[in-house]
Amino acid sequence: MTASLIVLLQTYWQTRSELPPPSPQISIPPPSPAPIEALPAPELAQADGRPCAALEKCQADWLPAPMIAKASKQTALSVPRSLLPRVLFWKQLWGKQANRVYSLVDMRHPWVIHTTIDCRDLFPADTKSDARERKCDQRIWTAKKKVKQRLRKHKRRPGRALLRRFGNRRRMAATAYRNLILLEGRYDSLQRALTRGKRFVGQVEGIFHSLGLRPELARVTIIESLANPEAVSRSGAVGAYQFVSGTARQYLMVDEAVDERLDPVRSGWAAGLYLKELHRRFGNWPLAMTAYNTGPTRLKRLIRKRRTRDLGKIANRGNSGGFGFDGQNYYAQLAAVIQLTAASSFAQKKQRPSVVRSTRSMHLAELASCLNLEPAALAAANPALSKNVIQAQTPVPAGYLVSLPGKTPNKRASL
Repeated sequence: MTASLIVLLQTYWQTRSELPPPSPQISIPPPSPAPIEALPAPELAQADGRPCAALEKCQADWLPAPMIAKASKQTALSVPRSLLPRVLFWKQLWGKQANRVYSLVDMRHPWVIHTTIDCRDLFPADTKSDARERKCDQRIWTAKKKVKQRLRKHKRRPGRALLRRFGNRRRMAATAYRNLILLEGRYDSLQRALTRGKRFVGQVEGIFHSLGLRPELARVTIIESLANPEAVSRSGAVGAYQFVSGTARQYLMVDEAVDERLDPVRSGWAAGLYLKELHRRFGNWPLAMTAYNTGPTRLKRLIRKRRTRDLGKIANRGNSGGFGFDGQNYYAQLAAVIQLTAASSFAQKKQRPSVVRSTRSMHLAELASCLNLEPAALAAANPALSKNVIQAQTPVPAGYLVSLPGKTPNKRASL
């Protein structure tokens, strides 16, 4: 009996050892998003006899659904009552006052206009020259000197007319001569910005709509850069939506090979995400949009110092803690521009463009060969690529989403 039990146990363990090991646990990936309508994507070809297996078709978050945004029925954002005088002033400057027409205004209350200087006669047919610029500068300097001399006379005892212009605030009227700022009309600049914006603002409005934001907020690019995707500010902000590198890297790829701030649609998507976060933190659009310009930390500190969340009251108290003229007037300018451009509509693409991702770095020529495209056409569709990439000194980095041209010059490029 004991011998039979031993034989049975030996047979069991021998059979168990010959069984295959248990299969590892398989994680089921989440379901893929629903397919989207896309332009015909180029067929992946052979490059130098090797399959372009590193490329894969994909969907980008910054691609808006086709024709998803329409012009809002509202013509303007909500404006705090205390900001109305600023909005009316900026509507005048952006909507009626031409370039080369300058207004000398009070820095604290810009709707108080001391004088206007017109230099348009010095620049016929929008011509430019150093001599004409010097004549215009001299005209401005003379006018500013006269205004300053006139205001100095009210230093100790402001006159009634001047007091009325400053709401009977004696101290503000008495110090008016020290708070002058020169502003140029922006009507012509607005028209040029609307023309430039036709290339991308409609797409960004669609992105904002898909993010649950008001589409009109995409027009902040007019304030930021006059809708110029290549704009670079003195503080180092880049692109149509003027991101500094630190903020941009939270949403975009920014390195020596790629700077997605130069792609107006991708930077517009990043602006939408950033604005959505700022609105969540500040609770209303006047403060959220001002934080976009000034910085959320600085604005929070200013709110605590002023003990109010009314942007108009904060702005009317003057410069404080880096909150200067631009920050005080940023939201008022945006509200004015949105009101002025309410009748303007920006076309949107009926289909989403196609994108591919490479799992390894590739030079532009190799990438274009894989896609049956000309390198120049691929570079034109990807303004984020640096000159080093275009000149084949640096490869396109792995993971970069490559936008494909809507109309490919090569017949083989369509499926």
